[in-house]
Amino acid sequence: MADLGTLKAYLGVDLSRWNAGLVMASSGLSNFATATHAVFLAVSQKAMAFSSDSVRSFWNLEIATRKVRGVLMATGYSSKKTSDQFVEMANRMSKATGITNTEILNGLGTLATFRRLGPETFERTANAAMDFARVMGAGIPAAMLRLGKAVDNPLKGMQLLSRTGITFSPAQQKNIQDMVKAGDKLGAQKAVLSVVEGK
Repeated sequence: MADLGTLKAYLGVDLSRWNAGLVMASSGLSNFATATHAVFLAVSQKAMAFSSDSVRSFWNLEIATRKVRGVLMATGYSSKKTSDQFVEMANRMSKATGITNTEILNGLGTLATFRRLGPETFERTANAAMDFARVMGAGIPAAMLRLGKAVDNPLKGMQLLSRTGITFSPAQQKNIQDMVKAGDKLGAQKAVLSVVEGK
């Protein structure tokens, strides 16, 4: 094998520049390999973190779904909704608000514990609770609990809501009291929701 001096003599060309270029190219490739390795490690770490977060989110949603199923079974499906419908509702609300579907599903599970909330008032109460949480700065499950109590028992609900700044006029109070006395629970619940939605 010929060395650089022999090649130089044989070809009659100064190969020192070529040699310097090879050294620079070799150094550049080494730097490129180091940089590529660093990028690969960073991307891998991000992908693993994303994957870990995705798995955690999936399991949190699964746990919330199982809790909802348990509540629905315990309450005899008084809301007339299935757990799949709850998940669908939570996903829809999540897209509209940016709040995680797991947090919303946990709130819906809390709301489902109120057996007197029927299909006519359940989703309306859930939507009002989402607004209530935003305005009051409360968590979703806490807002659903508070509003669920208020709508479930309209007479006590008026008092409960007045402590949070939602007031009922004397005419609204009398109207709700009259509906409860007449046995129109659904009408009283809707009247409470109308006041909450109007605030």
